[in-house]
Amino acid sequence: MKNQDCPVVIREIEPQDNAQVEYLIRYCLKEFGGDHEGTAWEDPNLSCFYEFYQAEGSAYWVAEQNGTIVGGVGIGPMEGDLCELQKMYCLPEARGTGIAHQLIHEALAYGQERYGRCYLETFENMIAAQKFYEGYGFRRIDHPLGNTGHFACDVLYLKDLSEVIRTGTIDDLDAMAIAEERCFPPHLAADKTSLKERLTIYPNHFKLLLKDGEIASYVNGMTTNERDLLDDMYHHATMHEESGKWQMIFGVGTVPEYRNHGYAGLLLKQMIKDAKREGRAGVVLTCLDDLVPYYTRFGLLDEGISEESTHGNERWHQMRITFQVDDSK
Repeated sequence: MKNQDCPVVIREIEPQDNAQVEYLIRYCLKEFGGDHEGTAWEDPNLSCFYEFYQAEGSAYWVAEQNGTIVGGVGIGPMEGDLCELQKMYCLPEARGTGIAHQLIHEALAYGQERYGRCYLETFENMIAAQKFYEGYGFRRIDHPLGNTGHFACDVLYLKDLSEVIRTGTIDDLDAMAIAEERCFPPHLAADKTSLKERLTIYPNHFKLLLKDGEIASYVNGMTTNERDLLDDMYHHATMHEESGKWQMIFGVGTVPEYRNHGYAGLLLKQMIKDAKREGRAGVVLTCLDDLVPYYTRFGLLDEGISEESTHGNERWHQMRITFQVDDSK
């Protein structure tokens, strides 16, 4: 049974954790059919992780809850600027609680200080794990890197560690204003005052992708109990309701030099995933005719021309993805 009320401590591994960490890894490998040759099951260091991760450029973190190790993740060096995300597992009771997010934040922050790229290997049947990694900017590759000995791992990923995904803060205002001007024509771009209000009132609903410290792409929008996206929402951030059923999307932007890298799609997927995890009814956005096919790829359905929005004197299609039945109908 999941116990989200019991506090979780994320910390580096200690000598007394070895046995529990080995149990964690073997339990999860067996659960997904990885208890055989060519996987971490055969790694000689499973019983001595604390000692193994004392090597330069290596670290392993555990999630401890009520005295039990319920999750773990490591970073280890490969060649040059390449590191590997290693042995990331959570027990069933820790899944869907946010613990995995806490773990990977620690690992990626460590990796970004020391490496340029991060590689990982997983299994085709670990569907949820694949979606999780993709949400953090890992992209599938078709050939293994280095010689990990895990030849049975059939899904491979690589992440550029110069790419950072995070929520916005008011300190991003100047950079956001510049990015907005570069992404949208004047009659559609949010002005600096509107952006300041949004970043002040709902910064946690800004998703930013930074490349080498610069904003490359972003997605933002308030949450509300209104079913439809209203023009007033663009200009009045005070209409935000943190407990609102619907996640609205106001802007999906990528500055010109970073387009065609999949950055906007990556952030949009993360926004949709977060809305679902937070128990929202769904996600709503408006777009022009030419972008309807693009947003359809993310599961949004076209509801036709909006009767509520003429933002910038344009005709907008309203699109929606619904996670659960909306009682307000």
